[in-house]
Amino acid sequence: MKKVILILLCFAMLVVAISCGKNDKISLETSYNENSNDEISDALQSVQDISNRDSAQPGNVCSTDNGKEISSVDYSNINNLPEHYLQIIKNEKPFLLMGEKMLIDNYKSPYLQKYLNQCDNAQYAVLDMDEDGKVELLISGWTSDILVLHEENGIIYGVDFTFRGMYNVKTDGSYCWNSNQGKTYGCSKLSFKNGTCSEVELSRVEHGDNGIDVFFVNGIEVTNEEYGLLTESHLGVDNITWYKLSIFPKNIGDKG
Repeated sequence: MKKVILILLCFAMLVVAISCGKNDKISLETSYNENSNDEISDALQSVQDISNRDSAQPGNVCSTDNGKEISSVDYSNINNLPEHYLQIIKNEKPFLLMGEKMLIDNYKSPYLQKYLNQCDNAQYAVLDMDEDGKVELLISGWTSDILVLHEENGIIYGVDFTFRGMYNVKTDGSYCWNSNQGKTYGCSKLSFKNGTCSEVELSRVEHGDNGIDVFFVNGIEVTNEEYGLLTESHLGVDNITWYKLSIFPKNIGDKG
């Protein structure tokens, strides 16, 4: 009798397991529309993971710099910047821009080609853009051009963006851009490795001459609805905080 009861219990458990497996499969299949495929789903998930990973309020960042939690440093006080960045701003240390050593006093914003250190509206922000535990220094100058400074093995590398090349920078390191007279726009992140900087495209929209928009996530074409999922997630991430760069403008003559 006990054997019969045991057999019946095992059979009942097997039926429940099969039923749960079928329900799980149905749930996964219906979570995407019929036009979706595994590649698109994976692309959307990876981008959403990037957007959500550091979407916490400023002050909740967990990465560290110089042994301190980044969130614990008051970067509104310029003297709290890492020493190598403070030396750059004070014109005491050069940085590499496109392989050429340059002091900040000789740097011109790319769009207007005007000296950054004479900009009345210059601002700075501090952000770990590539999630390596060390912060980058962003300086915004004329027409909101942005110079990004990155330290690697004691060397400071610079990469600059025109006012259309980087804006709406978020606390997770992502940012907006547009090109081709606004016909193409999207969202990217930066990746630094071995003294080089790469832009990692998260999303892109292309306005066709036929009036039809084409949407991409991680380089894969997706539907408008799928692209909207990313947009909604990105909008929920806070913008970075900019501080007045009071050390500028410097009282030097206009060099041209």
